[in-house]
Amino acid sequence: MMSDFDEPENEHQIQGLISRFEDMVSKKLDCFFDVQEFEDIVDFYLESNNLIHAKHSIRSAINQHPTCITFQFKLALLHIASNKYNEALVLLEKVEKIESNNSEVFLTKGFVYSHQKKYNLAIEEFKVAIGLSDDPEEIYTNIAFEYENIGDYKEAIIYLKKVLEVNPGNEAIIYELSFCFELSNLTEESIKFYTQFIDQNPYSKAAWFNLGIAYNNMELYEKAIDAYDFSIAIDETFASAYFNRANSYASLKDYPKAIEAYQETFLYEEPEGMTYYYIGECYEKENEYIAAIDNFQKAIELDDKIADAWIGIGLSNYELSNPVTALKCIKRAVDLEETNAEYWYILGDTQQKHGLTEDAKFSYKRVSDLEPTHPDIWLDYSHIYTLEQDMTQAINIIQQGIKLQEKNANLLFRLASYLIKNGQTTEGYLSFEMGLQLDFQKHKLVFDYHPHLLTDPNLIQIIEDFKEKK
Repeated sequence: MMSDFDEPENEHQIQGLISRFEDMVSKKLDCFFDVQEFEDIVDFYLESNNLIHAKHSIRSAINQHPTCITFQFKLALLHIASNKYNEALVLLEKVEKIESNNSEVFLTKGFVYSHQKKYNLAIEEFKVAIGLSDDPEEIYTNIAFEYENIGDYKEAIIYLKKVLEVNPGNEAIIYELSFCFELSNLTEESIKFYTQFIDQNPYSKAAWFNLGIAYNNMELYEKAIDAYDFSIAIDETFASAYFNRANSYASLKDYPKAIEAYQETFLYEEPEGMTYYYIGECYEKENEYIAAIDNFQKAIELDDKIADAWIGIGLSNYELSNPVTALKCIKRAVDLEETNAEYWYILGDTQQKHGLTEDAKFSYKRVSDLEPTHPDIWLDYSHIYTLEQDMTQAINIIQQGIKLQEKNANLLFRLASYLIKNGQTTEGYLSFEMGLQLDFQKHKLVFDYHPHLLTDPNLIQIIEDFKEKK
């Protein structure tokens, strides 16, 4: 049976061995080392990633102890360190025939297959190793990760649970399990698992924390807050729990408590720009724009690439009747993320409100190019032309939108109103009927947009005829 990589008794001993070995090599001496001494020497070089000396020591070991299979295994490890995986596998197969009950052989084969991205073969080897090992925790973990590599998160969950059966204190696995539950869309199952796990391990802050995440994903924010509170009770320095609790309060629109929880994170970790951003967002939603700007600016002081913070400063300044500053900040966000359609949309809206019509047209055009399926862009983009009484262009733009969003009844109703206003009543009524067929309830939007159409007898008759047919 091969060595379990026993460490030498002390550093002085290993240094003595290394000195003797290197003297033997450099002076071409004829020195004898027993198997354990050679193992220590080889392991020292492998762990130091000194592959040249590792190679020399393995060759010397094999020369002195040619029947010792241990050094064939060490040579396989050297091949792995040198990225010679096929050569390693040849040696490992040889070792396996002699030491078929050694879990290290199968573990190592599994690692080689994993490096080769042959994940299913790696799983097979790891599963063999389980039955041969007295400590399956690491092996279960390896199997779970291989299943993740092939995208089989449900199977990964099975083995992650096995890890926790062996070692319920393995917090890294608790988090990994949460990740797999989320990717498998098994939020309810994750809640059930963490609840049962906590019954057996009530002081696991990681379990409480991930239970909170699961509740949050289910939009059960009050329960999420309770879970985070338990996590904090176990470890009052748990900054991530304060942060997530703040997010839950924000989702409940309890912005004062959210702000307080965000600020508590600063007691236990260095302030981060995004945390200040979220605080600013809470103040913004409370219409406390000066406080919002103050926190957005703190976010930017820590990281001036946080585009959302620039947007926040811009929108808050607009609410404070500072449109020039608002536009400058929103443009800064757009410069940071030039392909962000939402930023261009916000810029276009702000420009349009500030009377910068041509600039707004350009911004809306960018939105329509970046996100042509946005449900509202074609309405706003076309509307800006109606303000200039350019109905031909307004109609042209809304028709472009309809080609891209054939099931969007709002666009058909808007086209109807444009056509009727432009004197193309026949086409307008036809568009209106098509809109009714898609979504009858939304026809009221036509009257919200053009109230005078409420007195159009033809439209009223079309609506009545449609109701009768239904």
